[in-house]
Amino acid sequence: MPSKDLDLIVVIPSYHEEGLMRAIQSLLACHVNEAKIEIIVVLNQPESQNAIQSYHELQRKELMGLKATGAIEILDLPVFSLPNKAAGVGLARKIGMDEACYRFESIQKDGIILCFDADCTCHPNYLQEVREAFKKMPKINALSIGFKHRMEELNEFTRDAIIQYELHLRTYIGWQQYFNYSMAFQTLGSCMAVRSKAYQQQGGMNKRKAGEDFYFLHKYSVLGQLAELKPLLVYPSGRISDRVPFGTGKSVNEIVKAKVPLMSYNPNGIKCYCNFYTKLCDSWSSIKEGNSWRSIPSSDVLTEFLVHAGFEEALSQDLNHSTTKQVFAIRIGRFLNPFRLMKFLHAASGSDFPEIPVQVAATKLLLAKKEIKELESLNSLELLQRMQL
Repeated sequence: MPSKDLDLIVVIPSYHEEGLMRAIQSLLACHVNEAKIEIIVVLNQPESQNAIQSYHELQRKELMGLKATGAIEILDLPVFSLPNKAAGVGLARKIGMDEACYRFESIQKDGIILCFDADCTCHPNYLQEVREAFKKMPKINALSIGFKHRMEELNEFTRDAIIQYELHLRTYIGWQQYFNYSMAFQTLGSCMAVRSKAYQQQGGMNKRKAGEDFYFLHKYSVLGQLAELKPLLVYPSGRISDRVPFGTGKSVNEIVKAKVPLMSYNPNGIKCYCNFYTKLCDSWSSIKEGNSWRSIPSSDVLTEFLVHAGFEEALSQDLNHSTTKQVFAIRIGRFLNPFRLMKFLHAASGSDFPEIPVQVAATKLLLAKKEIKELESLNSLELLQRMQL
């Protein structure tokens, strides 16, 4: 039975990860005050790779041999051999988060489930800042936590690639925020937290092999229950990896191989989509009274994209079930969600809104926000450092 004072559980999926002990030591070094905290490590491998089982068993013993503080306990879980078809970070994360829920339910507490990765380190104030954020925002059920990729261990080419990749992430979300898109959040699996009750209410973690974090966090963004914890508290690895179909490691690998500057989404395409969502919400009552949604200023390429995606049927249903602008914004936001924004930008990149170099997109954003001067010329690292402030 967990301590009745248990406040937060850190969940770490780990597959053949050499940096696991460093990640744990980083957590153990955190300031926790009087909080009671547990760490759940889900050591796992596909059943077809059971040769890795012995490596994971050694890690399990090493974990139990670590000197945890009085406030932080490392739970002893078995090594999981997962079905090949389902094995992956989504299922591993779900196993740990479900276990965390079970433990909080056993003491009748709505505790915090904090997701971390086995290749990460963190700031000493990490655990304390997450707890304080939830205390200060009682209506918020999930957090997207500030991050900064580690670069000190990387060679020149990989370092340049992760600089470009993180710059793209920050620029893409930065433009969405600039255009007041309410669902503009970073979605890294190692940088998110959720209340236990809200986790259960939204059906828990999915089993996707990649992108599980994106789909999970946006369950809360569409409801207005997701907030950003801005301090850079988590330091993910910037290494090359091919473990998942997409994500940081895969993207870094592709950038290194390409040997050309990374391209990013066109800010005008982001503006088109975000402004349409805002104007649609502002116009909900007049559209409900019979005015056409096509009267809202937009581009032909977005109109065509929305029609083909089934927008008119979704709009009709959402209008019928909405009594206020706020309700309508949530309902239609499920359709005009961040995933559909990304699909639109991909579709429009061959016509009205071609992709542009990430350094150009980032420079334009900082100029628009008046954070740099017109004549300043910054390289990718300098642009990234400005965005990390």
